[in-house]
Amino acid sequence: MHLARALREAHHMLARHGGSPVGQPELACPQSAPDGPHARKLIRLAFLAPDLQARILDGRQPRGLTLKALLRWDMPADWDAQRRAFDALR
Repeated sequence: MHLARALREAHHMLARHGGSPVGQPELACPQSAPDGPHARKLIRLAFLAPDLQARILDGRQPRGLTLKALLRWDMPADWDAQRRAFDALR
């Protein structure tokens, strides 16, 4: 699956499970968990920093970044830490 497509799927999945990556923090958590470990890893993409999501959607992600690597990543919740990790991939 392409990174941009996976990111869109993560947002759709989050919405289907009653969560939202924006707005009040108590609304961010899904009301139910996605089925299967792959889906649970995929949904985390919806919580990437907005500028990192825009880079992925525009095809400007680091050259070495793959969906497989992103799903294995122990993604920090802190957006600045996410940005530092992305920049380290250059």
